[in-house]
Amino acid sequence: MPALSQFVDEGELPHGDLLIARHGKVCYRERFGYFDVEAKTPLPDDALFRVYSMTKPLTGVCLMSLYEEGRFQLTEPLSKYIPAFADMKVYAGGLRKNAAGEFEWDEVEAESEITIQQILNHTGGLSYGFDAPGMVNGVDRLYHEHPEGPGTQGNRPTGPDLSLEEYVDRLAAMPLVCQPGSEWNYSLGVDVQGRLIEVLTGQSFGEAMAERLFRPLGMDDTFFSVRECRSSPVHLFSC
Repeated sequence: MPALSQFVDEGELPHGDLLIARHGKVCYRERFGYFDVEAKTPLPDDALFRVYSMTKPLTGVCLMSLYEEGRFQLTEPLSKYIPAFADMKVYAGGLRKNAAGEFEWDEVEAESEITIQQILNHTGGLSYGFDAPGMVNGVDRLYHEHPEGPGTQGNRPTGPDLSLEEYVDRLAAMPLVCQPGSEWNYSLGVDVQGRLIEVLTGQSFGEAMAERLFRPLGMDDTFFSVRECRSSPVHLFSC
């Protein structure tokens, strides 16, 4: 019995859809649980699932297609295309609030510019926001709580409707967690890749992804905003 079935039986997941294919042919397909648990609705064939972090490799492929066209070089400074990343500072501890309740911290000058390659491999000095209280990483706390910070994981100080341009500019306004190129830190660098794609193509991130990946690959039901697709209404799975 697949582990997926066990998760459904134990109530850890509402349903699961397991498909195994080889050489373009489906050799195993089985569904478990219900699309709507209360109504006991089976999972339909055309259910849509959130891609979540699998957007990250897709973003990398899209950006590298531009590299193949000679639109940028990996060793170029990121600030050449996104000026907000010029003259970055590096967090040096001492996060505190002053008498007016404003954040203050110690910082030093970045010793080098962030390169596009460092944005691709998570060594550019950006963080991700996992440590929201800032118990270990004060930069993460700034991401979440600073009024000019980007927020992360759906928790943005100014609401959810920031453009990708504004989001990345806010990210650049925060200090780096380390000197560029000195450490590996899983980061919001993929978000920056998305903005870089916009700058290089003159398109929105979604338009560029659709033109370069989704339409050529026949991914007709892959998009950022839910809409009706095929000849029937969307069945959307969300968690």
